[in-house]
Amino acid sequence: MKLLNVLVVILYSKLSLANVNVWNYREHGPDEWPKEFPQCGGKQQSPIDLDTTIAQFNKDLKPINFNNYDQNLLWNITNDGKSIYGRMINPSLIPSINGSNYRETFNLIQFHFHWGFNPYQGSEHRLNGSKYPLEIHLVHQSESGNLAVIGFFYRLGRTNVKLKEILDAAGQTIFKNDMIAINLNLVHILPDFDEANKNGYFRYMGSLTIPPCTEGLIWTVFRQTVSISENQLVKFYSNKLESNHRDVQPLNGRILQISIRTSNTNVTLWNYKENGPDIWYKEFPQCAGKQQSPIDLDTTIAQFNKDLKPINFNNYDQNLLWNITNDGKSIYGKMINPSVIPSINGSNYRETFNLIQFHFHWGFNPYQGSEHRLNGSKYPLEIHLVHQSESGNLAVIGFFYKLGQTNVKLKGIVDAAGKTISKNDMIAMNLNLVHILPDFDEANKNGYFRYMGSLTIPPCTEGLIWTVFRQTVSISENQ
Repeated sequence: MKLLNVLVVILYSKLSLANVNVWNYREHGPDEWPKEFPQCGGKQQSPIDLDTTIAQFNKDLKPINFNNYDQNLLWNITNDGKSIYGRMINPSLIPSINGSNYRETFNLIQFHFHWGFNPYQGSEHRLNGSKYPLEIHLVHQSESGNLAVIGFFYRLGRTNVKLKEILDAAGQTIFKNDMIAINLNLVHILPDFDEANKNGYFRYMGSLTIPPCTEGLIWTVFRQTVSISENQLVKFYSNKLESNHRDVQPLNGRILQISIRTSNTNVTLWNYKENGPDIWYKEFPQCAGKQQSPIDLDTTIAQFNKDLKPINFNNYDQNLLWNITNDGKSIYGKMINPSVIPSINGSNYRETFNLIQFHFHWGFNPYQGSEHRLNGSKYPLEIHLVHQSESGNLAVIGFFYKLGQTNVKLKGIVDAAGKTISKNDMIAMNLNLVHILPDFDEANKNGYFRYMGSLTIPPCTEGLIWTVFRQTVSISENQ
């Protein structure tokens, strides 16, 4: 086994580190790579944007087994002038992966990181258009020579004490050829594997993200993230590498798959017509669950809870760039490389929840359209602001729009809606969320409803924390 590992490391070194002096991320950067390395201009290049709206659910993508990843091993942490690499030193056993729909077991041969200049960019892959500050690639090889790479994102959040060993090593390898040996348990720098598998992963066929950009790699990138604070990221920023990430590459007809059903997967299997809500449960069993949304918010049965304090809407007053998209089911808003992330806390939340998207529900006339009802009555429009915590929990905020006077603050989003009337229509716009929502102080003062529910569209996942405010937003019939 030790001999195999040595051979594998040598093989991969030939693949990824050939002609190291003729490429970099500056004057001989990614735009120039194809001149020296023709495969860098290929049709199956990595990284890519992991877009859940086009990802196809594959039931054969079972949980991935991370074998021997919980072992304390001796690692050589090296700055090669392109990244910080970790390679095992005479390991007593080899971490490996299998499961999923892999046909072989893949042995870990090295890991390395990609980062940027600040906490809002640095990852190579993007998730729904957004970057993360740091990404780790764990490179594996089978006995037959095939490569399989696992990627995890690091998300800006609280200080993660488990990262101390690797961060200390990063801080001591800031120059090219710097090297240090450390004892490291990989589970300390990665998310919980059970949670990661449960939260799902993307799968596609791609390439090395550095020259020679060899294609034919099996890429897996998990949605579950690892928390890292801005102070901890400084260890990477102090490195003399200016940056080491390649821009996303076109799919060129490749199929992006995902291991779990999400609200955006298998969109062709459901709609609001012939494959409507009454039969969603046939394809998505949770849609017949016992904690489904929406509900009628009936004040005669609502119980007062003194622990439901005001909700804090953090960074909701920022002007950010949004991608407004018609996906054939709704009009969605998703941030494009945000400088700050809107979030919510307060109430009786035990976590902070970061905004990931908003979308609308409407009807055919001004007297119906909202999903929730208030004391049996519908509103013409309802917005859902979907948030997720670092642990993967979802919290949704809902506001009703009430027929009334023209609301000039809605002009931007109303104009965008008018330009995205067909499926796949898309427009980028600057938007300040406070312009499309009620005053938060007044909304908190007027009260909100709280219940445990589900996504209101397939797969109807339950366990969501729902909050719907009584304070409404005025909108005219013309709008």
